Amino acid sequence: MADHPEPGDEEPLRLVELDTEEGREGIAYGPGPPFPVVGVVFVPAELLAEES
Repeated sequence: MADHPEPGDEEPLRLVELDTEEGREGIAYGPGPPFPVVGVVFVPAELLAEES
């Protein structure tokens, strides 16, 4: 098994969004052993209200 995927064999990152009363959180993960977290973003509810 190669340490690095061949071009075109990359698995896409996955994004999970969690909506709460306090705001929205997004977690990007994958691919990797087993699924390393790539980044976490939190948007306060006040900013989401301005968006609408």
